Amino acid sequence: MKTSRMLSVLLFLLFLILALFISHEYRGYKWNCRDASLVGVWNGKVVILKDDTLLIINITDGKVLKEFPNAKRVFLVGNMLSMTNASEVLNINLRNFTITKLDVPEGIDSAELVFAINLGNFSLYSTVHSSRGKYNYDVIKYHVCTKDCSTYSFKTPPDSYPMVYTFPEGYILTFGTNDAFANGFAVVLNKNGSFMWNLTTRYVIIDF
Repeated sequence: MKTSRMLSVLLFLLFLILALFISHEYRGYKWNCRDASLVGVWNGKVVILKDDTLLIINITDGKVLKEFPNAKRVFLVGNMLSMTNASEVLNINLRNFTITKLDVPEGIDSAELVFAINLGNFSLYSTVHSSRGKYNYDVIKYHVCTKDCSTYSFKTPPDSYPMVYTFPEGYILTFGTNDAFANGFAVVLNKNGSFMWNLTTRYVIIDF
């Protein structure tokens, strides 16, 4: 009888410890991810922006791998993150978490800069500015820079944003918008940043 009671007490304590552990893990994960915006997913990692803090999280267990405070804008292309704060643009390599500072060339307005990323053979910058008048629209510009910079401009619906898709041969530069009936435009570059071709579609490009 005494042995049975002891066993019941031990099982109850074990259950209580397990419940507290699960509750603690759930609260920790919820604190990390609540009220955050998704930046992107890459190779088992998820990148989110919570308030002004960039968090890189392991998808498997929800643990925060890296934190970067004072993030103003964050953009992901392939395995490279662009983080803009008040005074500089940083590139964060998700493979090894190396960080490099990227300069902004003359002629590119830092106030309009959405991202700046070094892709090895060239650097890619994107800016957005709004035009308000009889017709409201945004102008999204891509600046492809080696020694000099080539610029590609898209006139888009208001509140549009740059989108860059990668594929084995290069990159597709386009934009995202909440206007489902907007025309789509894209410029395709090879791995060296050279122009390959462009296209216009009846509806906005959302995947490829």
